Amino acid sequence: MRIRQKILSFDHRMQENVNGNVIEYGKGKNKKCAEFYFCNPGSPYYGRPNLFLRLPDPEPWRKTTIMRMYILTNEDWDTFTGMINYPRAFISSKHKLSTFYNYPVFIDSIKRHKTNFPSLDKANICYQSYEKIINSKTNSLDLLVDIALDTWLKRL
Repeated sequence: MRIRQKILSFDHRMQENVNGNVIEYGKGKNKKCAEFYFCNPGSPYYGRPNLFLRLPDPEPWRKTTIMRMYILTNEDWDTFTGMINYPRAFISSKHKLSTFYNYPVFIDSIKRHKTNFPSLDKANICYQSYEKIINSKTNSLDLLVDIALDTWLKRL
């Protein structure tokens, strides 16, 4: 898979760890970058890997944090249509407060806050985090993976 190869070839410190139905990428237990989650048979998500990336919070007015995001991709894994914050489990009734970030709505929000509040550090940091996608004016999955990889590298 192209995304897996991109992640593994990014940095020599990137590790691939298989744990049951999850393949995690990162360094150690606390410095994760990405994961592929494979659902059990009988699940509506069975048969296709589910991509999770550790990405900066796309809310420009909140504290800058790294969030575990489920990435909604097209069938060819070229583009994404949105992201859902799932802190732990994939689909669980415990996480009903998970937030959905629709593309391009969340990008428009980031740009609007940067324009309306240019002196707000959080808005500037958020803009810089997602600048590759903002400047490309596309919903490229490769660019979103690049953001996750850059974020991971900064956390090492």
